[in-house]
Amino acid sequence: SSGKNVGYLRLPTAQALTRIASSPKNLDFDVWVGGPAENFVLARRRGLLAPYKPRGIAAIPADMRDSENYWFGVYGSLLGFCSNREALAAQGLPIPTSWAELRENRYRKLVAASSPLTSGTAFTVVRVLDEIYGSQAKSAIRDIYANVPRLTNSGTAPVQLVLAGEVGLAITFTPYCVGKTPSGHNLQISYPKEGTSYEIGSAALLKNSRHPQEGKAFLDWLSQKPGQEVAVKSATPQLAISNVIPGSLASRLQRKDPYILPARPQKSADDRDRWLAWFASQGG
Repeated sequence: SSGKNVGYLRLPTAQALTRIASSPKNLDFDVWVGGPAENFVLARRRGLLAPYKPRGIAAIPADMRDSENYWFGVYGSLLGFCSNREALAAQGLPIPTSWAELRENRYRKLVAASSPLTSGTAFTVVRVLDEIYGSQAKSAIRDIYANVPRLTNSGTAPVQLVLAGEVGLAITFTPYCVGKTPSGHNLQISYPKEGTSYEIGSAALLKNSRHPQEGKAFLDWLSQKPGQEVAVKSATPQLAISNVIPGSLASRLQRKDPYILPARPQKSADDRDRWLAWFASQGG
């Protein structure tokens, strides 16, 4: 709507953070949009973000933005399972409704998932299992990932493997669970009964932005109704963060089904490097 030409680069979340951190003095980008909030917490701690209070900030819940305006939530989505009912039925398997089921040998080579080393989606899986299983979390993570034939870099890619019939289900943020299988059947969403969580897909102004005024104008738009509605109306419809949009993430979290654990971006940022080092030590 501004008439400005905008170039963008799409990367898995961890790769985006690495790219921004590797060239803080000579940035190719002005703003960073998308990916779970703990990555923005880390970027702030590393001095990579500039504070900015966008025009729509008052309608964004306090727990879905930085207290000093270094980042704010743009969209949200729940973590869940995306199944090809036919592919699972062909193996005599039900659509899973628990993490415990995904630990079973009968799902061997039938689960698609992304790597926590590159994907914000996958780190969400790790932190949910950590919270649910506690001291047994490493065992649960090992069991589930033993059923994944190959890890994808991006959290959106596992659904493509389900659509192609290569696996029976994907662990993903559920807005990406759209499309029809080759035989014309829709994919089906389910949630683990032990609990799941969500991402606060966030946005921030980068510290050494070459075009800070344009970046701020973009964040103004993104924080207000027109920008928030883009994610809601996209081909992979997300939940808005702003309270001015009906059905926002905050209102979705008030429902009791499924059981949803808090996102806790500060704690997730604290835990991230430790978990990624452990995952890499397992052969990643």
